[in-house]
Amino acid sequence: MAGTFNIVETSFKKISLSVGSIALIMSLASGAVLAQDNHDHGQQGGMHQMRMRMGSGMGMGAQQGGHGGRDSDEVASQPSRFGQSQFAAIQEIVQMLEKDPETDWSQVNIDALRDHLIVMDLVMTKAEVVSTPLEDGVAHHITGEGDVKTAIQTMVMNHAEQMRTVEPTWQIMAHEMSHGVHLEIRSEDPSQVARIRGLGFAGFMVQGDHHLSHHLMMATGQSHQTDGVAVDSGNGQTHNH
Repeated sequence: MAGTFNIVETSFKKISLSVGSIALIMSLASGAVLAQDNHDHGQQGGMHQMRMRMGSGMGMGAQQGGHGGRDSDEVASQPSRFGQSQFAAIQEIVQMLEKDPETDWSQVNIDALRDHLIVMDLVMTKAEVVSTPLEDGVAHHITGEGDVKTAIQTMVMNHAEQMRTVEPTWQIMAHEMSHGVHLEIRSEDPSQVARIRGLGFAGFMVQGDHHLSHHLMMATGQSHQTDGVAVDSGNGQTHNH
C-alpha cells in the first residue's frame, strides 16, 4: 500500500512539474508576443507621427509657397542673400524699373548708380574717422587720400546739408579740410546728445531716407548731381560723379 502511495505521489509531482513547465513556457511565449506586439505598435505609432509631421511640414510649405509643394521646394532651393550690398541695391532698383510700365529706358543710367555706390563704399570702408565727445554732442574728423578724400568731401558735405532738414533740432556744422571734412553735431536735448554719440559717424551717414529716393532718381536720369570722383566703370571708360 505504501509503495502504491509513493508511486502515485511521484506521478503527481511529475504531472505538476509538467504543468508548471507548460505554464512557464506559455507565460514566456505570451510575454514575447506582447513585447513584439508593443514594439510593432510603437514602430507604427512612430511612423504615423513621423508621417503626420512630414505631412504637416509639407502642408505649411505649400501654404507659404502659395502654389503647392513643388513651387515651395523650388523657392527653398534658391539663395536669399546676394552676397554683395551694391549688387543687391542695384538689383532692387532694376526690378522696380522693370515692374513699372512707365519706365523710360532711354533715360535709365544704372552705371551712374553703380559709380555712386562705389563712392559711398569708399566713405564707409576707407575713410579714417576720429571722433571726440563734446559737451553737447560729438565731433568727427574724417580723412582720406585721393578718391577717398574726394568721396568724403562730397558725401559728408551733401549729407550734412540734407540732415539739417531731417533733424532740425540738431546743430550740424561741416567744413572741408585739406584731407577730408570736420563734422560737428550738437543738440540742446540731453537725450538727443546720447543718440548723436551712439550713432557715431556711420549712424549719422545713414540717417534719413533721401539716399533711397536719390538712388532711384539717379538710376532714372532725374538727378544729375555729381559725386566728384572718377570711377572706372570696368569697360575702360571713366565717369565723374
